[in-house]
Amino acid sequence: MGKSRRMLWGCGAVLPILALVAALGIAGSGEFADDGEAFTTLVVFLVGALLISALLLRHLPRVLSEQGVSVDAAGVALVQRPTWWFRGRTLTLPWHEIVTVTARSIGDRSEAGPSPTSVSFHLRHSPPEDMTPTWALHIAAGAGHAHATSASPHPQITVIPDADRREALVGAVGGHRPDLLSGQVPVAPVSGAGGPAGPGGPGAHTGAPGAVGGPGGPDAHAGASGALGGPHAPRHPGGPPHAGGVPHPSAHAGPPPFPAAGTVSTRGWRIFQWFTYVIVVGGGIAPFATVAYQVLGSELLRGEFSTTGLLPFTPLLVPLVIGLVALPLLLVYLPQYWAPQGVTVDRFGISVATEPMWWSRGHRAHIPWADVHHIAVSSRSSGKSYRLMTEVHLHHVDHELRLPMWAALVMGGESKWGVRATRPVLLIDLRAKSPAKDVVSLLRAARGDLFEDARPERNTPRGAVQGASAAGYAGPGAPAAGYAGPGHRVPVAPYWRSLRARRGWFWALGFGVCVYVLTATAIMGALEAERHLERQEYGAFFPPLFWIVVMSLLLSWSIRSAPRCLTHQGVAVDEAGVTLVQDPMLWFAGRTVFLPWSDVYLVRPEKVRSGKSTEHVIRVFLSRPDLLNHVPTWCRLHPREMGLAPATAHRPLTLVTVRPGTGPQGDLVRAFGQARPDLMPSL
Repeated sequence: MGKSRRMLWGCGAVLPILALVAALGIAGSGEFADDGEAFTTLVVFLVGALLISALLLRHLPRVLSEQGVSVDAAGVALVQRPTWWFRGRTLTLPWHEIVTVTARSIGDRSEAGPSPTSVSFHLRHSPPEDMTPTWALHIAAGAGHAHATSASPHPQITVIPDADRREALVGAVGGHRPDLLSGQVPVAPVSGAGGPAGPGGPGAHTGAPGAVGGPGGPDAHAGASGALGGPHAPRHPGGPPHAGGVPHPSAHAGPPPFPAAGTVSTRGWRIFQWFTYVIVVGGGIAPFATVAYQVLGSELLRGEFSTTGLLPFTPLLVPLVIGLVALPLLLVYLPQYWAPQGVTVDRFGISVATEPMWWSRGHRAHIPWADVHHIAVSSRSSGKSYRLMTEVHLHHVDHELRLPMWAALVMGGESKWGVRATRPVLLIDLRAKSPAKDVVSLLRAARGDLFEDARPERNTPRGAVQGASAAGYAGPGAPAAGYAGPGHRVPVAPYWRSLRARRGWFWALGFGVCVYVLTATAIMGALEAERHLERQEYGAFFPPLFWIVVMSLLLSWSIRSAPRCLTHQGVAVDEAGVTLVQDPMLWFAGRTVFLPWSDVYLVRPEKVRSGKSTEHVIRVFLSRPDLLNHVPTWCRLHPREMGLAPATAHRPLTLVTVRPGTGPQGDLVRAFGQARPDLMPSL
């Protein structure tokens, strides 16, 4: 979305909010209290302004978030960063998955209507719709759309940039893959029309008016193999083009079919688990509730109940109180058990999801095949029995993963669920034998080559190279271009520094102080209220009301910041790079950043004095400016640092200041030095 459009949207969002403020002011003045018709009109206007303002505020983060299209050697990425309550959407289209790219110039018109600046990416396979940014159009194969550049038997992703940005986007695509800028797109088959559609059939190719590029069919450099996001996918999968634009003979060979794809649903087992918990909690508190009623019921009916009479029955009331707290929690978590959920395996990768239901917004995380190092199967003890657990070992984690309750991310050097991770691992524990076996069977059928017992050489580290593929696709062996020279790649033990406990304790302390002060102020104000009313000392109400409002605001801010303090977070250092982790939780969208060693220019630990305390920080300089746009909340980001050496005004660098706490940070600094001593000349 262009800056002008975002500015117009922002101005339009301000108007109903101002109208809402004006309506509230008029309603508070009481001028229309005697006029029923005018007051009714004011109420309708107030409700309408409130609804429109709420709708605009709900969509505000997706408009203000950083978003756009990125083109590099790996492919095209449509990015919409997480902001506030918007979780963000990112869709990556590797080059081997794109059939052709068509664009419409200024002044072109389609049959359905004008759309002068649309750019369409024709794909071999339809990507997930929930990963497509909200400003991109997801058009099914053979379907038409007013903004599509042309009809196509391939699924399309269409973006509508401004005129100048359209030219820049087309130029960037042409700089990496000029063979994809073709005006020839196969015509989508028309219902009821005879004859085949496609190569060799009548009307097989038709030129899109105003399309960018020269002649040549879209399959001129179609990928001979590769799934979307598959590892080690060739940059020009069909082979290099010959002189004169003649395609390689193998370019017309379509990609092999994906071995297996499907979804393993766990909804039935989760509902069964929820009912089991309800029966256990309800059956546990029922005897205590019955005894308590028999003993205390008569006193309550006679009005002779006293708190001193409860002391002998305290052991009886404790499990009753615990059960009464557990039952509301089960109701709160009910949507996460009853919603459709499961594990999906397809040519794009592995998805774990719990769909939105009622007050739960759902959880969804997608792992492309490019990020999977290997897959292992382990067992997790549950009492005297063991259950199957799937371990998806990853090369690195470079984005936030909003995981369901039955999945967890474990960074290298961290332990969880009985697993000591040596690299980032996605653990899938469905807590039921049948779905767990189905997931393992589905993964083996889809990518048996990734399993630990099938590829013993899986322990070899890999750099930041994009692409490795599904079964039957190009195997491993691509150079680790994302790393520095071999002399710097020494095996190191992964290190994990958790910041969850320290930040959680600080949050609990602040939250407790706010609750205590607010409660004490409210009680004292209530006790003094009657006396002030009798004496008509209305001014005496102002101090307690002022403090109640202030502490309520602080308490609301504390509740809002709770997820970012209590979520799984920390610093992970391994031979691939540095991962700054802050996972999503509740309304917090999460902030996770991966810094490969190839992008790190210098690492420098320092001591920074703040008042009487000294804070240990680690400054990480990246090799180029503007490499990052967000970091965890306990870090500081300077996208164009020019004042601190080695950055200068002529060579600005991206600076990430990691602030792990006020205590000694020797272990963390030592982990940086062991992984890349050449980047820490002071050690």
